[in-house]
Amino acid sequence: MTIGRFKSAVPSQNTPSRLPIPLHPLIPIGLRFAGLLWTLGLGLWTIPAWIDFGRGRDSQIHFENQRENLYFLEDSERAWHAVFNMGNEYVDYLIVTTTGDHDDFEKYPPFKGDIALLNDTLRIGRSDGDIAEKIMDACESRGLNFKPTRQFGMRYIFKRVRPPTQNEGKENVYQWDPDGLIRKAVAISRLIYPTPIGFEYSARASFKKGQNEIESIIPGPVNYHGAEAYTQNNKRTWLTDSEVSQLAELLSVFLKRENYLPNRFKRALWFFEYSFGIDYLDVRWPLMATVIEALINTDSEKTVKQFSVRLAGLAKEVGINKIDQAYAETIFKEVRSPLVHGQSLISDIDDPKLADMYEQTELAIRLSLRRMIEDELYADLFSDDAKIRSKWPL
Repeated sequence: MTIGRFKSAVPSQNTPSRLPIPLHPLIPIGLRFAGLLWTLGLGLWTIPAWIDFGRGRDSQIHFENQRENLYFLEDSERAWHAVFNMGNEYVDYLIVTTTGDHDDFEKYPPFKGDIALLNDTLRIGRSDGDIAEKIMDACESRGLNFKPTRQFGMRYIFKRVRPPTQNEGKENVYQWDPDGLIRKAVAISRLIYPTPIGFEYSARASFKKGQNEIESIIPGPVNYHGAEAYTQNNKRTWLTDSEVSQLAELLSVFLKRENYLPNRFKRALWFFEYSFGIDYLDVRWPLMATVIEALINTDSEKTVKQFSVRLAGLAKEVGINKIDQAYAETIFKEVRSPLVHGQSLISDIDDPKLADMYEQTELAIRLSLRRMIEDELYADLFSDDAKIRSKWPL
């Protein structure tokens, strides 16, 4: 007697060539019924292909590619979703809300237009105001029989049509902004003006092809780092018409030159953007120092002098004369050094002097990173340690 799940498909010499007992009369009927179900299932599965048949060979090839991809997907749920939603269209949204101090409305009126940031792929505007409420509802945590009235609405919205539906080569229609284009637009916008745009109201909406009715809303990173963002003064929280126009130009240049920008720039931009998700200034300050050192530190010795001389040099290059060598050395010794070593600040956290230091430092960083995007020769200075040493010798 053999015990186990696997048996040989090749009969042995002792195995009779036919079954020793006659077949039960119901077995052929059962086999035929199973075959009928298999045929019916296969027919239903290929219905989309027959529908696409009249649309030409391109549609047929598209379906064949979809079916071929299904065989290699490890997640069966994603596979079936790809089959039954091949006719869907997706749009990624990021809503900027009307929160913030409105005292600056007259001096800095918020953007109210609708323009393309990147061809027709990524736009910013107010054209989808009717959809915004549904997205905000979908992104908010729901209690039980509890839905308070929101005290704010949509100011404007980032909208990306036809976003990627694959991530790392695998079909994934659920992921918001998989290639990071909207995140990049937000990061570049903060080089123009530091707004507290977070991802609290980010989502992917699914539409039936050719229809404007939302079928489903999939929240983005609404509970992760960066869902809420913070600025130093907590005043103006929006971009103006002029700043949005600048964003369109700067984002276009950045995307063209992204792969050629020096690694120092990429590390500095990442740390700078990450800092906006931190509300505590004594945690945020060390990150700002890290941004500076990512740009100008070349050696393990003379760190104080590297910081003070080269931060002053960076500031001078972008027209900030207030940060001279003595000012930069004060930042290092009274702010950067105590905090990175787990000590308290020398001055009070609410000291206006400390707030001014942060504002000046952030401004120098923003303008420096922006200039690297716009000026290839300036960016090249940061491509090699020797060039930094030569530009700002100690």
